[in-house]
Order: sequence, then structure tokens, then C-alpha cells
Amino acid sequence: MPMTNAPVKIFDWGRLYQDELTTEILRSERKRVTILAGLFAFAACVYTFFAFVPGLLGPEFRVRFQAQWPWIISLHGAVVAYEWALRAGIGWLIEHRRQPHVAFRFLNALVETSIPTALLFMAVSFLGPRDALAPRRSCFISFLSCSRFFNWTRGSASSSAWSRPWKILFLHTL
Repeated sequence: MPMTNAPVKIFDWGRLYQDELTTEILRSERKRVTILAGLFAFAACVYTFFAFVPGLLGPEFRVRFQAQWPWIISLHGAVVAYEWALRAGIGWLIEHRRQPHVAFRFLNALVETSIPTALLFMAVSFLGPRDALAPRRSCFISFLSCSRFFNWTRGSASSSAWSRPWKILFLHTL
């Protein structure tokens, strides 16, 4: 076979892998923010339903829910708008095959971790600290505790060394 002077294609497999991994992560993030926006929109509808349909809550809770309704719906609306804007930005990044800037990642982490804190602050303001932070009524603290514990064990919450504290923590919140 004679030698030719045809150009040889050399692939940068590391870069190709990194680009495909980034694209897949961005697709996963786009699904996550879509689901999160849907959940917040659903939660706003449920809150509105409980606030304005008579007979579902006691009169004192219903009055409190109605008084806080504009604030709660505003926060939920802002979160849904933020998540849809984030979804559009992620779609743009996927379409143009780019990676998000590091500052954007930190800003997004700050905003998304501040959302449950704002919701908890609003719950404390209209339910009172005893009712909003009660272990049997607060999924927020239980969820954070369990997810943090799960991350400490690196996903092995069912291993024998960690299963007992996990079960105790979970059963305590029921």
C-alpha cells in the first residue's frame, strides 16, 4: 500500500469525553429545573386551594394562610420564573455546546439554597416557630438532615455501620 500525503485526523479523546459529559450534565440539569419549576407551580396551586377553600383548614390557619398568600405566591412565582429562565439558559448552553461559567454555578447554588430558607422564614412568620419547626410537621429539617447524612456515607445508607442511625433519624420524624 503506497503512502499518501492525505491529512490524518487526530482526535482529542479527552476533550471529546469532556464535551459529551458536560452536555449530558446540562441535559440532566435542564430536566431537574423543569421538574422543580413544575413542583413549585403545583405547590402554589395547593397553597391557594388550602387558603381559599372553606372547610379544609381551621379558621385560624385559614386566616393566616390568606394573610400570607401574596408573599407565598410571589416567592413561588419568582422561583418558577427563575427556574424557567435557568432552563432557557441551559438550553442555550447545550445548543451552542458551551460550559457554564464558574461564577454562574456559584450564583445558582446560592439562589437555589436560599429558596428553602426563604420558605422556612415565611412559614415561621405565619405559623410561629413552634409549629413551623416542629419535627413532625417540618419536612425541611428532616430532609436536610437525612440528605446530609446520606452524603456523609457516600450513598451507602443501607450499609450495616450506618443503617441504624439512618433509621432512627427517619423514624423520629414520623
